[in-house]
Amino acid sequence: MQDLFGRTLGHYRIVEKIGAGGMGVVYRAHDEPLDRDVAIRALPEEVAGAAQDSVNHRRLLLGRMVGDSQAGFHSSRMTRGICLMALSLAVMWSGAPLVAAGVCPADMIQVDGFCIDLYEAPNQAEGQPLVMYTFDEAEAWCQQRGRRLCFDDEWTSACAGATGFPYPYGVTHIPGLCNDDKTWLGYNQSLLDGWPAEVSSVYVTNLEELLDAARSVSPSGQAAADHVEFLYQGDGAGSSPGCVSTDDVLDLCGNVEEWTRRRDGGTTFFNGSLKGGYWAEPRTCQQAVTSHSNPYRFYQLGFRCCSEPLDVEIFSDDFETGNTTAWSNRVP
Repeated sequence: MQDLFGRTLGHYRIVEKIGAGGMGVVYRAHDEPLDRDVAIRALPEEVAGAAQDSVNHRRLLLGRMVGDSQAGFHSSRMTRGICLMALSLAVMWSGAPLVAAGVCPADMIQVDGFCIDLYEAPNQAEGQPLVMYTFDEAEAWCQQRGRRLCFDDEWTSACAGATGFPYPYGVTHIPGLCNDDKTWLGYNQSLLDGWPAEVSSVYVTNLEELLDAARSVSPSGQAAADHVEFLYQGDGAGSSPGCVSTDDVLDLCGNVEEWTRRRDGGTTFFNGSLKGGYWAEPRTCQQAVTSHSNPYRFYQLGFRCCSEPLDVEIFSDDFETGNTTAWSNRVP
């Protein structure tokens, strides 16, 4: 592999070489737009191919590189034929930390100073997004996992990127690149009103479980769940690989609409902002709906979670095996 010392690749200026091994070469680099130092892993060709397959594969590779599934990373991309990974972690090669930065859990992405779920809740690859949660229920679901609802400006930042794109993928709307071009189906509000609120709980882990719980409560709950299932046109998380932001967050536009918390606080019982549109209504990263109160629930309305980065340092004494010990002052 060619030596990258002294070169500028994309927006990374390579400052020094730190180490090398079977999983590539590690450099200290400076991220010019964000004015921060990061660790750059330049992958060998046989690893780079797999690293481009999907965000999940890239995260698995990162876990192999540093031996810690909780390690986060900024991005992974091909630049001038070289696959680069920018790591948001503190690495020691029997010396001082390279980066003393917070990191995100493995199922989140770090954007600016916060972490955001890769996918809409339940944040599981290929899992169907949850719906029929109110603002408060969504907040509680996130808090149960040590997280919180995203602020509306955080969500916009993750979607639009540093360039302020209208869509995660660029300037011009491309119908169907995100799940936003399905045919709208008419709904029956009286059926939806039969939804039993108690089933939209913090313990739900998937959509099927949620619908089955509603059906088990009462005949009206069964009718509501059947109607939601009829109306539902969400895709499994990550099913639209082109619907990805410059920070590698998926499905921000389309699929299901997402609850966020208004940074300005909103007004009494109107603390939320709906972002991203859904499967039958495209919407830009910047657009929002703030007219619905906290108790509002609907068949196409979901959410995702955010959190602050974890303060973690990862130490590695063996570059080849990646044996590590990690410390954190927060529980993920």
